[in-house]
Amino acid sequence: MRPFRAYLLEAAEEVGQGRLYLLLEGELVIDLPDGGYLHLRRGEAAHLAGPHRLVPIDPSILAVWETEAAP
Repeated sequence: MRPFRAYLLEAAEEVGQGRLYLLLEGELVIDLPDGGYLHLRRGEAAHLAGPHRLVPIDPSILAVWETEAAP
């Protein structure tokens, strides 16, 4: 995968590596492996070091930068 991309997320997606997200449009929940979650709204960002799951509340446009996976 390329180090940067922007795309439309319409369905849940499992992610196995670290990423930096900027939510450009929509609303998104990020499920974390420890049972916690992040709730992003338009204009908010999150940096995650390891695996997680993206769950769009409505169609969302994400800017994504690949980062190194957690050791």
